[in-house]
Amino acid sequence: MNSHMQRFRETPAHALNIGTLPFLSQYGFTSLLHHFTNQYPKIPLSIHEAEESELLSGLLSGLFDFILARETMLDQTCTEFFPIAKDRLLAALF
Repeated sequence: MNSHMQRFRETPAHALNIGTLPFLSQYGFTSLLHHFTNQYPKIPLSIHEAEESELLSGLLSGLFDFILARETMLDQTCTEFFPIAKDRLLAALF
């Protein structure tokens, strides 16, 4: 088991608290979270959809173990982040 997940295994009452913008299905993260719960059935997940300000305050206060957010939301000097998806923006004209 990954060493980062060890504390959740040792303390089964502690859920892995994830804060996210409301975009899980848009990027296919729902299936990844289902895969995680199948792989680690003893680690309960708590997923909370929220807006940017609530995510940041929840991360800083320890409410969330990690958040899924846009890079532009984060102060890169005090947070560690890992890009997991890229957006493509386009204009459609009629």
